[in-house]
Amino acid sequence: MRLLHAFSPAPRRRLAPASRRGSVLLVALIFSAVIALALGSYLRLSTTNLRISDRAFLGTVAMNLAEAGAEQAVWAFNQHLSGNPNAWSSANGWRSPSGNAITGRFSDFALPARLNGHVKVYVQDYNSTGVVRPRVLVLASVQPISGPPVEKFLELTLRRRSRFATGIVGRHSVRFNGNKTIIDSWNSVGANGAMVTYSNSTRRSNGSVGSASVEVGSLNIGNADVYGYVSTAGPDPRVGSQGTVGVWGDSSGTINQNRIARDFAANFDDVAAPATHNVLTTIDGALTLPRTSGSGSSVTILDTPTVIDGQTYYTYSVPAIDLNSGAALSIAANRNVIIVATNSTGSAVRVTGQSSITIGNGGSLAIYTAGDISIAGRGIANGSNNGTGTNNLNRPINLQIWGTRPFSPTGTPQDFRVTGNGNLSAVVYAPFADIKLAGSSSSGPGSARNDVYGSIVGYTITILGEESFHYDESLASFGGTAPFGITRWREITGWRQLTDPADRAIVNALLAF
Repeated sequence: MRLLHAFSPAPRRRLAPASRRGSVLLVALIFSAVIALALGSYLRLSTTNLRISDRAFLGTVAMNLAEAGAEQAVWAFNQHLSGNPNAWSSANGWRSPSGNAITGRFSDFALPARLNGHVKVYVQDYNSTGVVRPRVLVLASVQPISGPPVEKFLELTLRRRSRFATGIVGRHSVRFNGNKTIIDSWNSVGANGAMVTYSNSTRRSNGSVGSASVEVGSLNIGNADVYGYVSTAGPDPRVGSQGTVGVWGDSSGTINQNRIARDFAANFDDVAAPATHNVLTTIDGALTLPRTSGSGSSVTILDTPTVIDGQTYYTYSVPAIDLNSGAALSIAANRNVIIVATNSTGSAVRVTGQSSITIGNGGSLAIYTAGDISIAGRGIANGSNNGTGTNNLNRPINLQIWGTRPFSPTGTPQDFRVTGNGNLSAVVYAPFADIKLAGSSSSGPGSARNDVYGSIVGYTITILGEESFHYDESLASFGGTAPFGITRWREITGWRQLTDPADRAIVNALLAF
């Protein structure tokens, strides 16, 4: 029995039913499909992330190219100002100008392997000396290995970094409280440096007013007519119902938004009085500077001259200038005079009644003081006489008034007052002074109305009565080769959808090469 049992066959294994085997296979297939879908989605997600990352990287490359194009334009402006005749030449990538615009294409950039990129630059008013603020459009394009190009589009506005690049500038505020003030411009420098006088035939619509304060109401145009540009550091300028911001010929009440900017900025550095070589105890009566003796061909100048930047000056220190009862301080024709009024508080310069400070033709006067200034009547004539006609006036640059009181948040500003009905042709820089201009009633250049020519920078500027303020555009280059800088930087992300016809025309011109 044991032997038979040992040779009996092994029991047979039972196989699972066919339905159960099919279910296992189906589940395996479903799991495989889910895994395949997950892997596919992951691969697509990874590919998408890779493309997004790649285009973000290319966007950074495109922005770097756009900035390089902007720098090329600023470089060309400043090279041109410094006298480089090839600044806008084809050797530097620029094409022949068309009117007052010029274009350039730049592609010699070291980019990552297998990438191609270029920059197109359109410069409007490339020949500006600083009065007209140039506009620069930059289109940078980077072509990846596949897919559409990545582009960056920038719009820039440039401005000269001169103290007098703007006609009227208030560090804190500018307010027009008069009945009908007029702001416009002209250029006092003509062909071959000849002087050009202001008139209805030479006036232009490049007057400019700016406030560097972010305080609401810091720039109040009121009912003034600004034929030019208005700029604030952020808030909207206040304009009265009859106020105008535009160009000559616009009707009263016109507000041209293209001539209003809200990104104004300026540097207000303190000014120190220069060294002097002649001492005066007082100026309170008739005096001509420089002082002389003799007459005719035997005239001898008694005061010590000094040479500044290649020009001969006669420099004086005096506690104060106090002219009244018809007394006159005269600057001799073709002589350059600097006066430092050393009174740091109270009155430093006072001209009242029929008294005057008269600058002879071709002469110049610069006054430096930390004290107060009051000029009334026909107090200063920057020209041959005190007549109201503009033909007798020197250029504004020939009369400079510098406020030297350092700025202090808790200090008291200097007090500058110019009243009466005489003409003033001057540049005034007093960043810590309250400046008030008050004219009389009339109208038109050269009339009894107060006509002020030049540029004024102060802490607060208030204009009362009826004034005509004419900005001298040549002052934008005051200080030699004062460079251009970027005052507005804007990336236009939806530039292909520009709706302004003028902007569209400019972009089409930008892309046409």
